[in-house]
Amino acid sequence: MFYCNDCENEFDEPATQYENQGEFWGAPAWEAFGACPCCGSTDYDEMRQCSRCGEWIIDGEWEVINGAHLYLCPICHDDLLG
Repeated sequence: MFYCNDCENEFDEPATQYENQGEFWGAPAWEAFGACPCCGSTDYDEMRQCSRCGEWIIDGEWEVINGAHLYLCPICHDDLLG
């Protein structure tokens, strides 16, 4: 999952957009990049699922608890460690 910081849309995969960079050996040179499928913005973040509650989040914390690597949302992080 991804989150667009401009239009606040959540989406599964970024759309591929192409930008002409001139030419290379007489052929057009294109650069491919990811963008929000709704607004076309390139300002987006990858979301991850909290290992404890399953909520999709952007601002989690990686923790190692009892040998397990967990990605925790702020609420679960505070519950377990705070």
